[in-house]
Amino acid sequence: MRIGDKVHNKEICVLVDRVVGSENFPPKRARTSLWTNVLPPDSFDEVSISDEKRANRQVRINAAHLVIVNWDAANGDYICGSDDTFLYFITRQDRRDALLQNGGILLSEFQSGRGQPYQAAYDAIFGPAQIRVVDAKIPPHPTEEADESKWNNSSVRVFPKFHNFHPLTKDLGSKLHSRYVDGGPLFNFNAERPQETFYWYRYRTSLYNGWFVGWDKGWVPLLTADFRYPRSALARCFIPPAAVLLAKCQDNGLMLASTMWIAGSNCKELIDSIRRVNVADVRSAHQRIKRSRCFWDSVLFLVFALTFYCFYHWSPWYPMKLQHILEDAGFTWIGIVSFLGWWHLIWRRPYGVGVAQHARQGLGALRDSI
Repeated sequence: MRIGDKVHNKEICVLVDRVVGSENFPPKRARTSLWTNVLPPDSFDEVSISDEKRANRQVRINAAHLVIVNWDAANGDYICGSDDTFLYFITRQDRRDALLQNGGILLSEFQSGRGQPYQAAYDAIFGPAQIRVVDAKIPPHPTEEADESKWNNSSVRVFPKFHNFHPLTKDLGSKLHSRYVDGGPLFNFNAERPQETFYWYRYRTSLYNGWFVGWDKGWVPLLTADFRYPRSALARCFIPPAAVLLAKCQDNGLMLASTMWIAGSNCKELIDSIRRVNVADVRSAHQRIKRSRCFWDSVLFLVFALTFYCFYHWSPWYPMKLQHILEDAGFTWIGIVSFLGWWHLIWRRPYGVGVAQHARQGLGALRDSI
């Protein structure tokens, strides 16, 4: 250990807000951390990057095995010191990379601003253009409860497609529920402001806050939102799943992005699954998902190619109607556009997302590539 270093001897490091207080306000975290609900007290360290920075001490997250970003602890709020956590992930990506290279796990609870999921925080923690959060429209002064309550609920669903074989979910039930127990205030940085004025305090019995609407192909959806106001069957056909927990293997480690309130909801079964999981088993499961997708996407490509070939050579309508079209457009150019359509609409679609669900994004990518 070098002088000035902050070395974590425990396997779990929870990144939290700075300590705030005054003469009439005892020292507390700016936003309450509730990880003692789901973790043994001697198994983890709570570390405020903001406090360590002011004490001129290094924070080396790669010294831990499991690094957890507490709810809103990286949302850039300078009052709570989460701006320092936000900047840490931007400027010290080497620490995150070292954590993953060492076989570690990086988990984030929901990161939001004014109750709305904050895209920049997820870009900082996991890298830009990896995942996209829902654009939640939360009015500053809602006139109806449905205006703001539709973005959360007290339960989530295990994604059925990967439930039975993924190491992180195979021992979980089909649903997880919040078991929040009122333990006092959640926001401690302004003693004069009533707790009820904070969005998340009003919905502290919820298990998630918003969801992901898109993710890079390397991410696998494990848990999805259990909506208060369910989508119609038609909407489910054309809208991607509302994922609240995504997993991606990177280097030798594992990244877990969530919009969930895991500790506050006392969701111990999930954190126990994360703690005991073997990252190598997760990597094997993701390889299985990848091989299955490659096989079926290749089959679709061959079916489309064969259909086009047969239509081109044996269709009774080809000599009369398609000949001039193909000659004018060029057979090679039509083949290239068809391949790009397959590439963007089928091959590049994220895991867990159907072709129809990916159609809007895929067509946009196809348009941009032509």
